[in-house]
Amino acid sequence: MFKEFEKYEENGKAFENIIEGNTIPPSIWPQGWREILPEIPEEFHPLSMEQIQAYSMLKNFGVSLPEKTELQIHESLIELTPYLGSSEEKWEPGQIIRRYCEREFDGKTYIAIKPHITKLGWEPPIAVSLWVEKLGDWDEWQQPKGGHDAYKKGARVTHNGQRWISIANNNVWPPGVFGWELYDG
Repeated sequence: MFKEFEKYEENGKAFENIIEGNTIPPSIWPQGWREILPEIPEEFHPLSMEQIQAYSMLKNFGVSLPEKTELQIHESLIELTPYLGSSEEKWEPGQIIRRYCEREFDGKTYIAIKPHITKLGWEPPIAVSLWVEKLGDWDEWQQPKGGHDAYKKGARVTHNGQRWISIANNNVWPPGVFGWELYDG
């Protein structure tokens, strides 16, 4: 018979018994168990690349991570990724991507607008919240006259001495008002 909080392993996962006297395994009665996730010691902040990859793998298998761990992963990616690899490469799953990093996919170049780790299903044309297609050079912004000359998502312009990337399709707004993200790369 199991005791309260006794540990149990099943299918490569560790569980803690949270109901005193519970003898039913987690696969049959998950409500009586809590999955044990590895804790991240404070001395590992920022996380190493191995830790980030391990936690990303857990997430890919559907394990929900504590909010503190999610925040630590995000902050570590931001801190570590400016020093990783070339900015211009072909897109592949498992790459660590920093903001404004460029990747080639299906003959087009895309700019990352959020740091992340690439995975299948997050290809640039599909994951529009993570990527914008790189369009042209840094032209000076001009007010579009209508929908026919509106800026496409991914357009790159300069305006008032700053560089901007359009994050909206059919963008007729001036940079800094709506639909633009300030490029600080």
